[in-house]
Amino acid sequence: MTACNDIDAVDHPIPVFKTNIPVVRLDATDAAAFKYNVEHDLKELSEKDAIEQFQKESHARLQQFLSRETESLLHNMVGDSKSTSVVLLKGFPVEDDLPPTLTKPPVKKNGFLAEAILYGMAHIWGKTATYKDMSPAMLKPPVLGEVGTLKDLVTTDQSSSMELKMHRDFALAPDANIPEIRLIHCLRPDKARQVQTRVADGRDVVRQLDPKDVHTLRTVPVQFRTASGQQMGCSKLVITGSEEHPILSLLEIAFLGKGAHVTADDPAAVEAYHRASDLAMRVAAGVKLEEGDVLCIHNGRALHARTESPHEADGYGRWLKVTLVMGYDRIARMTSS
Repeated sequence: MTACNDIDAVDHPIPVFKTNIPVVRLDATDAAAFKYNVEHDLKELSEKDAIEQFQKESHARLQQFLSRETESLLHNMVGDSKSTSVVLLKGFPVEDDLPPTLTKPPVKKNGFLAEAILYGMAHIWGKTATYKDMSPAMLKPPVLGEVGTLKDLVTTDQSSSMELKMHRDFALAPDANIPEIRLIHCLRPDKARQVQTRVADGRDVVRQLDPKDVHTLRTVPVQFRTASGQQMGCSKLVITGSEEHPILSLLEIAFLGKGAHVTADDPAAVEAYHRASDLAMRVAAGVKLEEGDVLCIHNGRALHARTESPHEADGYGRWLKVTLVMGYDRIARMTSS
C-alpha cells in the first residue's frame, strides 16, 4: 500500500493531506478471478434487478480478494473520524467490448461488472443512494438501494467535459440526508491521460483559512440561489463539526445554472465562502484515473472537483460510473425518525 497525490507517482509517495491517500492495488490474477465469478454467478440476479441480494453477493465475491487490512481501511472511512478521507483502489477488471463513450442516443453497455464492483464496495459502508426528489428544498432523504433497477443507483458520467470546482455532493441538502461516500469507477480514461479528478481534505482547508473566516462560516448561514434569486436547498453553515474534525460544505455553483450565486445576511460570509472555495482549489491534489480504478471519497470530510475533459471525435472519451453510499448508522437514524 502506498500514498500519492497523482497516480503518475504512485510508487513515490507524496503527502497530500495530513492523512495521505492510500493506494491499494488488486492483483491481476485476483482481478480476473473476481470478473469470472461475478459474470458467471450474478447474471440471474442482475437480470431480475434483485438489488439488495445483488449487493450482498457482489460484496461476498469482493471480500475474497480484498485483504482484511484493506477492508478495515475502507470501513473506517465512515466509522472513524480520524481516518483518511480518500482511498484509491487500482486494478479492478473492466468489461470487455465496451461501446463508445459518447453516442447519440447513448449506447448502453451490456454487462454488469461495473455495477457489481460499485454495489459490492457500497456494502462495506451501507447502501447505494440517489436523489429522486430534486426539488429546490431537497428536504426529502435520498432513495436507498432497495428499489428501482441496478442502473438507477449507479449513474454514468460519459463525458466529464465540464470543469467543476471543489464541492461536496448534495451540499444543498440537510446534513442528515447527505450520502457519506462517493465512489468513482473509471471504465475508460481520456486518451491524453491529462484529465484529473481533484480532491482535498476539508480539514486541511479549514486549518489554512483565516480564523476570522472560520468563525464567520461557522456562525453565519449562506444560501445558494439561481440567477432569478430562487433559493435552492436549505440555508447552510459552511463549516460544521468539531474544531479537530471540521466539515466544509462547498457547492459547485455551476450546477444551478448561469448566474447562480451565494448570498448571506452578512456580506462577510459570502466573501469568506469564496476565499474557502479558492483555497480548496489551490491545495487540491490531482488524481489521473486509469482503467479499472475506483476512487473512494468521504463526502463529508473531503471535497472533489475535476478538470475539463476534451471532446473525443471518435466517441472514445473518458467514461466513469458513479454511485453514492449512505452508511448503516445514518440509514438507521433516517428510518427511525
